[in-house]
Amino acid sequence: MVDWNVNYNPYFRRHILLMHSRIVEMGPSHGVILPAWFNVKESKSKTTVKAGWKSDFLRMYQACFDIKLDRKDRIPMSRFDSALLKVEVMTIAKDTRGQPLAKINQYSRVKRCIEVIS
Repeated sequence: MVDWNVNYNPYFRRHILLMHSRIVEMGPSHGVILPAWFNVKESKSKTTVKAGWKSDFLRMYQACFDIKLDRKDRIPMSRFDSALLKVEVMTIAKDTRGQPLAKINQYSRVKRCIEVIS
């Protein structure tokens, strides 16, 4: 993971965790940085994230790092610092109305982290 931050999104009226990941696998996409967005809760901490028990982020975090968290309000992001992750990437090819996007307007993002490789 390259970096992360939590910001309030006034359009969706919620806090969004934005994570940037770099592709390290050799190939045509090597070095590309992809975003991942997750719904989280407001947190005053600069090193941890707060999320609900049934949130996509918390479930992905526990499955990826194979740990059971005791608290949902202190999810340490430091585990991502030195981790090499296998992720699922999705390509966005339709807009919010379901209309197909032109090839130039399509983009990819990380859907979820599957596992830690090293």
